[in-house]
Amino acid sequence: MPCTLVSENRSCWSKFHECMEDMEEFNCYSLNSIGPTVESFSGPRRYLVVYFAFAIASSAMSYRFCKMPAVGASGEIFGLVKKESWDLNTQEKIEAAGKKKEEGNVLFKAGKYARASKRYEQAIKYIEYDTSFSEDEKKQAKALKVACNLNNATSKLKLKEYKEAEKLCTKVLDLESTNVKSLYRRAQTYIHLADLDLAEFDIKKALEIDLDNRYAL
Repeated sequence: MPCTLVSENRSCWSKFHECMEDMEEFNCYSLNSIGPTVESFSGPRRYLVVYFAFAIASSAMSYRFCKMPAVGASGEIFGLVKKESWDLNTQEKIEAAGKKKEEGNVLFKAGKYARASKRYEQAIKYIEYDTSFSEDEKKQAKALKVACNLNNATSKLKLKEYKEAEKLCTKVLDLESTNVKSLYRRAQTYIHLADLDLAEFDIKKALEIDLDNRYAL
């Protein structure tokens, strides 16, 4: 029983620590990337006034309504800028998606697959609906969708979420039917799901497209 409680406490602490890391990364990223831009068009004085006003207000609200009050940068960040994805123009959406993809890549390389997966999903949300995009922007968005879904599928494989990985690979193949990496990744998911006939079909198709491709050999 004591061992179980210790294990549960460690698990809870690990999740709490991950949340705090996410918040810290968000705060640092926002202040570094958004702060200078906001200051440039609002002016240094207004920037400082808004920043400190929201810093005081957010801390006061935390003290008033929370049992464990906290002081942090989140409140002032949201005071400086609160721009939703639908407020962005098409090029800003593509740029935001690209940044999220790169963040996901960094997390993936660090072995933080669950957090990497979230970044790839966030990236896709920026460019999910591209009817207002120009032809060139649609090409950029498509490339990002392919990369993010494929990378996310790899993350899901690492997390042993095989059904989700299969769905993501299929999304890639809906965009690019001859994507060999996605065929190979989907074959891997089918093997884990014990669907060997479908796995064999995808591998054969990958070899038909590119016999020398190392992913299918």
